[in-house]
Amino acid sequence: MPLISVNPMKSTTLGGVETLIRELQNVYGQRGELIELYEHSCSNDEFKPNPSVRYLNYGTRVGRFRVLSKLATKLKQRRLLDEVCVAGKDTIIVLFHPNDLLYMSARVRKQAKIILVQTNRLDVFFGARLERWVLEHRAGDVDIFTVYTDQDKQRFLDDYGQVFAEIKVIPRGCKIDRAQRLPKPSKKIVAIARIFEEQKNFRGMVEIMQLLGADFQLDIYGGGSDDELKALQRLLEGASNVAYKGVSVDVQKTLADYSVFMMTSHFEGFGQSLIEARSQGLPIVAYNSFDALSWVVEHGKTGFIVPPGDAKLFAQKLEQASSPELYAQLSSAALEKAKETDRNVVAALWAELFGSGND
Repeated sequence: MPLISVNPMKSTTLGGVETLIRELQNVYGQRGELIELYEHSCSNDEFKPNPSVRYLNYGTRVGRFRVLSKLATKLKQRRLLDEVCVAGKDTIIVLFHPNDLLYMSARVRKQAKIILVQTNRLDVFFGARLERWVLEHRAGDVDIFTVYTDQDKQRFLDDYGQVFAEIKVIPRGCKIDRAQRLPKPSKKIVAIARIFEEQKNFRGMVEIMQLLGADFQLDIYGGGSDDELKALQRLLEGASNVAYKGVSVDVQKTLADYSVFMMTSHFEGFGQSLIEARSQGLPIVAYNSFDALSWVVEHGKTGFIVPPGDAKLFAQKLEQASSPELYAQLSSAALEKAKETDRNVVAALWAELFGSGND
């Protein structure tokens, strides 16, 4: 039975969804053919292409005509799905964007087992007019909707009702191994995120760090577009205790140099970087901007959750999390809770879900 994933970015690039696609391909293993449909790829792959995967690009450019290019791209996406979903043959299709249901023929929607995966906070994931239309008119085509946490599941049911046939809770798996010992307390703080101000709110980080003493230091890691990187560098001018360090090529090694992880995002889906930080025993301080946060961070036990925009309280919690009196307790609890997102635990949940597709 083929496993087909559809996503704008090729999975050989950095990103939470791209990481998940690689993991799903590994979990599915030898059960059937692996096919990946993508629109964009980077000039240099961050990860080697999987020789077991058939990569199909549906991105299409029509000169300088943006509207025509978009239309041609979606038509090609639909055509490729028709070609790889052979009539009469069972197929699993994994989607990460609700509106991709629009670019499937009625035959494909009826024949394939369709899994829709939550990739953002629910009001963002279904927030646009097109996605809301899809939710109203195409939910019946989805066999399983996977959400990050029980909190996300309950929020979805409260807001939209039981519109999907099945809702399954599967958190993101941590891609690095849990640390074997506790880090030491210090005033070195780290943030690892895609450089995208509209979501990640680096301006909020600078505001918070200005409230702390010069002995506190925040280092920011991540990649982004040239425009976003230039904007970040301008923002950091004059911020003496905040620095941009580029892309982290070894997240586990990077985290080992710090004591506390901070996140000021306006919205997130799950926060992959949070479970990576937690796996290394780093207490987390974050703005309460998405439902899954309360599952990842136990307030007062593994870190602190702060009301959005309260920079003064955020700074106080960073001081508290860094204090030698509390640090070992927070760090130890973070390592213990990290067992929930061990990659093997999460892989087993996906394997069980895929197994149900063979019935």
